[in-house]
Amino acid sequence: MNQLLIIWLILIGIVAIIFLSYTLLYYIYSKKAIQKFKEKIFPKVTLIIPFYNEEIIMKKKIEDTSKISYPRNKLEVIFLNDHSNDQSVNIIKKEAKILSFKYKIINNLGNRGKSNALNYIIPKLKNEITI
Repeated sequence: MNQLLIIWLILIGIVAIIFLSYTLLYYIYSKKAIQKFKEKIFPKVTLIIPFYNEEIIMKKKIEDTSKISYPRNKLEVIFLNDHSNDQSVNIIKKEAKILSFKYKIINNLGNRGKSNALNYIIPKLKNEITI
């Protein structure tokens, strides 16, 4: 009986050693090297804000856009008007002065909806990233 207990403890010890060594080796070799860049790279970005009759929330959109922390010479904001018939354009002209970014107001070809407005403007953009 004593020998059976010793064999049993040895087997449990072997399993524990295998499990612990596997876990330790997996932990050591699974760490990936993190690349640290000396210089931050900021690509040029275009932010498109399509709108149609959104005078109620346009001021809030401009305030939220002004809070973006990105280099001002690398971000361009395009307000894409789908022929609004309210005061949205006037609100943009008045409120967009708080933006530190370049901005444009561009009119879509016709009142055709958001997807057609985006299809109209995206081929004309030259920046690396479009949001």
